[in-house]
Amino acid sequence: MNKTQLLLIIGSILLAVLLFAFGSRRAPISKQDAQSVKAAPAATIDFGHLVRNLKENKLSPTQKDSAELIESKLSDALTPQNALVYQELAQFWEKTGYLEVAAHYYQQRATADSTENNWTIASNKLLDAFRISGDSTMHQYLLDKAIHAHNRTIAFDTSKLEPKIGLATCYIEGDPSNQRGQLMQGVLMLVGITKKDSLNIPANLLLGEWGIISNQYDKAENRLNIVTTHDPENPKGHYFLAQLYLLQDKKEKAKEALKECKKWTKNPTFADELEKIIQNI
Repeated sequence: MNKTQLLLIIGSILLAVLLFAFGSRRAPISKQDAQSVKAAPAATIDFGHLVRNLKENKLSPTQKDSAELIESKLSDALTPQNALVYQELAQFWEKTGYLEVAAHYYQQRATADSTENNWTIASNKLLDAFRISGDSTMHQYLLDKAIHAHNRTIAFDTSKLEPKIGLATCYIEGDPSNQRGQLMQGVLMLVGITKKDSLNIPANLLLGEWGIISNQYDKAENRLNIVTTHDPENPKGHYFLAQLYLLQDKKEKAKEALKECKKWTKNPTFADELEKIIQNI
């Protein structure tokens, strides 16, 4: 098997990686679902239209009734009382598998009741939804909202690293070709974090991933070795090491890394995909 074939195999499990990271994805927002998407200088979504469309065409009658019962509790104002209703709506749509809609309502909750906890949850949900979104306008909309929410979270306590890592993730994963000039901003944020905390696992993992993307294999390996040495049960660290080794045609090392990844992943579908790759190397 040549390197091109190996890379195609790696590319074929990106969906499984998302499954591993975010759980089952029963109800994606399709382009047909997102009829309300409108192109604009900044991506905008008419969520009212989208939600109505989903209720009519994708939810069961019982689910539709449940959603409308919760919606009936809303008043016009963005108040802490409404925040509780937005939380109910977010949890409902998350349970039904529409993570993009759920993230929107988590953001609405944070807007109505602007606390650090609410913005932290909203920023994480928006980032997760951005990662799984298949519609390009929805994808950009969620990215923009995730960046905004992470910045709101950081403003509450600038000493905390987690929201800064989340923001850097938005910049790197949302702008891999640096068209918006955000890629290096994210990388520099992560480098700054590792200067203060050299063993920070999320920051080193992201820098390792970026090192692979940018063909800086030595730097990528150093970062990923930090992850797998100090957090050996982290399957992502082993997965990206395997990808790195495949790019360098180090097949045996790649197999070992994939076996470690399979050992520590808790998602059976992802584990099955990993086994297929191992058998094909």
